[in-house]
Amino acid sequence: MTLLFGHALAHGLYKIRRDVGRLNWSYFKSSGGKIGLTIMMQGEYQGDQIPITVWNGHELSLEQFGLKCKELVAEQKLKKKDS
Repeated sequence: MTLLFGHALAHGLYKIRRDVGRLNWSYFKSSGGKIGLTIMMQGEYQGDQIPITVWNGHELSLEQFGLKCKELVAEQKLKKKDS
């Protein structure tokens, strides 16, 4: 379910890409071409949450989005294990 809603949110952010950005000294600055979506994925244990950021997820199919999330979770687990 997380991947399905994450993919839907990525498409939603793409539709409102003109409104995605930051306030910089009281002026709005658009984020430009890259749109990132941060998702909390479940790790090995019940309470273990791993944050991942998928960039330009709207360009990926649902299957590619799932594989990208799986790859990012594996990278985060490896970083956590090395620390």
